[in-house]
This record gives sequence, structure tokens and C-alpha cells, in this order.
Amino acid sequence: MKRLLLIILLGLSSAPAYAEWMAVGGNDQIGMTTYADPGTIRRKGDLVKMWQLNDFNTIQTVEGYSFLSTKKQRESN
Repeated sequence: MKRLLLIILLGLSSAPAYAEWMAVGGNDQIGMTTYADPGTIRRKGDLVKMWQLNDFNTIQTVEGYSFLSTKKQRESN
């Protein structure tokens, strides 16, 4: 019984893992900062993939959708 209680407590107390986003650039004219998650960089031959986050200072509206940030997977060679 004590072992089961210990396992449950350990499971409930574990914190979620968060990405280590690093600022890599931006655009001061439109008020945007760009971040990259180095933990997601994957290389396959000449192709490199990683996740990018664009964080805006003001609300952006495109085709009726409003947002403050965008997240996308980038590919480059």
C-alpha cells in the first residue's frame, strides 16, 4: 500500500517539460520577436528541421483570425 501511494505521489508531483525557446531575431518595425527551440533541431541529409515561434507585441488579424503568436516547423537546407 505504501509503495502504491509513493508511486501515485511521484506521478502527480512531476512537472511538465517545457521547451527551451531561445530568441534568435525579430522585426522591430512590426513588433515581433522570433524564437527557436534548439531541442527540436533534426538533420536528415542536407535538410534541417526545427520549430520556430513568432511572438507579436500587438494583436495580428489575418482573414478574420486574431492572434499574438505563431508556431511553425521550419525546414531548410
